[in-house]
Amino acid sequence: MRGLKLAALAVLALLLGVGLASAQSSQDYAGTYYASGKIWYYLYLNQNKTFTEVYDKAVQIGVDNQTLTLALELQENATKDYEEAVAFGTPETGRFPIVWKIRRAYLNLKHAVELLNKALADLS
Repeated sequence: MRGLKLAALAVLALLLGVGLASAQSSQDYAGTYYASGKIWYYLYLNQNKTFTEVYDKAVQIGVDNQTLTLALELQENATKDYEEAVAFGTPETGRFPIVWKIRRAYLNLKHAVELLNKALADLS
């Protein structure tokens, strides 16, 4: 639940920042772009941790192989996008990842977690 709240706050901050960017200079736009990349980057890292926990639980409880395979494919796609996104840098290095790729990586992982959570709920 905490992760969902963080995600909602991050998206709200992103939307507010993008809305303000249109009225600001190009230098401010770069700052907004950097901030959005940073938000998606940390959301991805948090979702990746969640995926690992939920996937391990799904394996232990006995979720079917088809669901596990699909979740792993989504995670592999997310990892590929993540690696391409951070090839240009990470917030720790003072550079920003490719925003659309890091966002897509996060969304793929989110989908995988939702898929696994649904499978776990169906088994309960």
